[in-house]
Amino acid sequence: MIIERFFKMGGEFLGCKYPIMCGAMTWISDPELVSTIGHAGGIQMGTRFVMAKECAAHPNFKKAFKKARSRDAVATPQFDSRLPVIPVRALKNEETIEFGKLQMELLYKLDRNLINREEALHSVEHFWVGALKRAAMDGDITKGSLMAGQSVGLVHEVKPLKSFIDEMVSDAESEFQRLKRLYEN
Repeated sequence: MIIERFFKMGGEFLGCKYPIMCGAMTWISDPELVSTIGHAGGIQMGTRFVMAKECAAHPNFKKAFKKARSRDAVATPQFDSRLPVIPVRALKNEETIEFGKLQMELLYKLDRNLINREEALHSVEHFWVGALKRAAMDGDITKGSLMAGQSVGLVHEVKPLKSFIDEMVSDAESEFQRLKRLYEN
C-alpha cells in the first residue's frame, strides 16, 4: 500500500508511467527529491530496515550496524578482471581481508597456470556462500558478510518499522507539496 502511494505520488508529479528504483544513500537527505528527479518509483533502504525492530537479523548484526561509521562500509575489491566480483558494500571485518588475500592467491595461481579461470571463479563464489547468513542470522560478525550501505553510519537505533515508514511517507508528502508549489510558481 505504501509503495503504491509512492509510485502514484511520483508518477502523478512527473507523469512517469514506468517508475524505476533508485538506490545508494537516497534516504539520507532528500530521498524523495532524488528518486523523483531520477524518475524512480522507489528507493532501496535495506541498511535502514535492518535496524527495524521487526527485522529478524541477529542482535550482533544490528550491534555492528549501530557501531559502524559510513566509511566502514567498503566496496568489495576486485583486483583483476579475470576474477570479476559483483561490487557490494559491506562492513570491513576479518573475512573481507581474507577475501582480498584469496583473490591475490588465485591470481598468482592463474598467472602460473596452476588453476584455470573456472576453478578460480568457483573459489571466489565458494568463499562467500552462506556468508551473509552467517552474519545476519547466526551472528558471526567476524567471519560473516556484513553487507551494508554507506548510510550505515546514520542508523544508530533499533526502531519499529512503522516509525521508519511513517517518517518516510510524511517526508515524501511534504517534499512533493514543496516541489508542487515551487513548480506552480
